[in-house]
Amino acid sequence: MKLNDRILHGGAWEGASIASQAILQFVVLAVLARNLEAEAFGTVALANIFMAFALLFSEIGVGPAIVQKKNLCKEHISTGFAITLLLGIIFTALTWLLSPTIANYFDNDQLIPILHLLSLTFIIRSTGIISASLLQREFQFKKLMVINFTSSTIGYATVGIVLALHGYGVFSLVLAMLGQELIRAVLLTSLRPHTFLPTISSKHIYELVNFGAGLTLARLFNYFALQGDRFIIAKFLGTTTLGYYHIAFQIMLLPSRYIGDVFDKVLFTALSSIQDEKDRVSNIFNHTSSIANLLVLPLSVILIANAEKLVLVVVGADWLQIVSPLQIMLLGAGFRVNTRLSDALMRATGAVYYNAVVKLIYAIAIICSCFIGKEYQMVGIAWAVLLAVIIHYSLVLFYCFKYVNTSFSKYLKSIAPGLFYAILSYLVSKSSIEMLGHFELSAYISLLLSILVTISAIMITALLFPKSLGNSGIWLYRTMHNRLTQSS
Repeated sequence: MKLNDRILHGGAWEGASIASQAILQFVVLAVLARNLEAEAFGTVALANIFMAFALLFSEIGVGPAIVQKKNLCKEHISTGFAITLLLGIIFTALTWLLSPTIANYFDNDQLIPILHLLSLTFIIRSTGIISASLLQREFQFKKLMVINFTSSTIGYATVGIVLALHGYGVFSLVLAMLGQELIRAVLLTSLRPHTFLPTISSKHIYELVNFGAGLTLARLFNYFALQGDRFIIAKFLGTTTLGYYHIAFQIMLLPSRYIGDVFDKVLFTALSSIQDEKDRVSNIFNHTSSIANLLVLPLSVILIANAEKLVLVVVGADWLQIVSPLQIMLLGAGFRVNTRLSDALMRATGAVYYNAVVKLIYAIAIICSCFIGKEYQMVGIAWAVLLAVIIHYSLVLFYCFKYVNTSFSKYLKSIAPGLFYAILSYLVSKSSIEMLGHFELSAYISLLLSILVTISAIMITALLFPKSLGNSGIWLYRTMHNRLTQSS
C-alpha cells in the first residue's frame, strides 16, 4: 500500500475513533453536567494539573521514540517496556505520598483520596504504552479505534454515568477515568502482545531516551502552557470558576483537539517512516495541512456561530456564562490544529530540542498573559490564551517554512480553501440562526437545523464549484468517492 493510501486509511480509522469518542464525551458531559456541581469538575481539573505534570515523566517519551525509531529491534521493545513499567511504579508511589502536600497547597482536602485513586493510572498505563506505540508504528489504527472506543464506552461513559446517577459525586469522574485506563491497557496488551520480559540495555536506553528526553522537555514546557491558565484560575479565581472554564475548554476541544489528534498521530507516523526523504516529507506535510484546514476552519466557525445553542444543548442553561469564553477559545482552533501538524513534523524529523525552546516561549506567554487577563475573569483568560496560541503557532510555522522550503504565500494558498469555507459557514450559520429565531423552536431543534443548513450549503458549493476545494480537497473527494464506489 502506498504511503498516501496508508495515511488516508489510517486517518479514516483514527478519525472514526476520535469522532466516536467526541460524541461519547459530549453525551457523558451532558449527563454529568446535569448531575454534578461545577465545583466537582473544578476539583478533578485541579487534580489533573498534577497528574498531567507527573505523566510527562512517567514515560519520558519512550512511546514516541518507538514510533520514530527507523531501525527498531526486539531489544528496543524490551528495554522500553522495562523503562515504562519501572517509571509507572515509581510515579504511583510518589503521587500517593505527595497527595497530602498537594491538597494542603490548594487548601482542598478532597484532593487526597482523589489523587490516591488516580495514582494507579501510572502503573496501569505503563503496561500498555509499548503496545500502543507498536500499533501506531504499524499503522494499525483500526485496532486502536476499537480499543479506544471500547475503553471509553465501558470504562468511562458507563462507569461515570452510573456512579453519577447513584450520587457518587466527584468520585464518579475519578473512577470513570480509572476504568477507562484499565480496560484500555488490557485490550492493548491483548491485541498487540510483545516481549513482556523487561530487559535493560545501556545502548538501547540511550537511543530511546536521547530522543525521549528532548520530547519530554518539550512536553514539560507544553504542560506549563496547557496548565498555566488553570493554575492561575484555581489560585486567583477559585475552584468553581475553574469548573466553568474546564467545561468551556472541553467543548472547544471538539475541532482543535479531536481533528488535531487524527492528523498528529497519522502524520507523525508517516513522516517518521520517510524522515530522510525531505521532498516527500514536504509534499505530504503541505497536502495534509490543506486537508486539515479544510475540515477544522469551517467546523470551528459553525461552533462559534452556534455557541449559545450548543451550550444549552450540551450542558444546560446553568452554564450560559461560558458562551463568551468558549467563542474566544474557538477562534484559536485553527491555530491549534496547524500547530499540531507542525509539531508532528518537528518530532518526526528529530527537532525535539528546537521544539522544546518553542514550548518554553509558549509557556511564558500563557502564564504572563493569563496573569494579566485574570483581572477580567474568564473572558480575560480566554483572550490571553488566544494571544499565546497565536505566538506559539507563529514560532512552529517558522521551522516548517525553513524545513519544507516554502513561503508564506504558498502556505496561504494551501489553506485558502479552508478559509473560504470558514467564511461561507459563518455567513450561512448566522443567517440560519436569525431566520430560525422567528420560530418558537427548542435549542436542540434550532441547533440541529442550523448545522444541517450550513453543511448543505458547504456540500452544494463543493459540488457546483469543485475547484473551491483546492487540489488536496479534490484529491480527498475523488479518493473517498472511488473507495465508496468500489465497496458498493
